[in-house]
Amino acid sequence: MRATGYLRVSTDAQAGEDRFGLESQTEAIRNFAKGEGYDLISWYTDAGVSGGTLERPELQRLPSF
Repeated sequence: MRATGYLRVSTDAQAGEDRFGLESQTEAIRNFAKGEGYDLISWYTDAGVSGGTLERPELQRLPSF
């Protein structure tokens, strides 16, 4: 099965090495995908974008199935 990873953080600090930051999210998604047998084929990242809105550039680019 194929999958896409989506990452999002609200602040610039989280985009770095914060424990909820992009690196942590990437590692968690990779581990989950590997454990479930998914092949990660692409990544979408909204760094510094509020989760309070769905108007996020990379979220809008995600393919719908």
